[in-house]
Amino acid sequence: MEKQISAVEWLENEFKEMCKDFGGLHTDFIERFDQAKQMEKEQIIEFANNYGFDICAYDYERAEQYYNETFKSE
Repeated sequence: MEKQISAVEWLENEFKEMCKDFGGLHTDFIERFDQAKQMEKEQIIEFANNYGFDICAYDYERAEQYYNETFKSE
């Protein structure tokens, strides 16, 4: 399965590209992108846990596995 890029990762990449002529992203932006990616991950896992799959048979670990297989870059 090919990895997908999340919306926050896409935006982070766009900012990195725009800022590379100015020495890259400031550490404050990097920290905020990390926070946003964690929030996005939690939202995706919550969705998978509650709506995306059979609620009775699905659990957090499988939801996190779905996130990692779909979005987490190696």
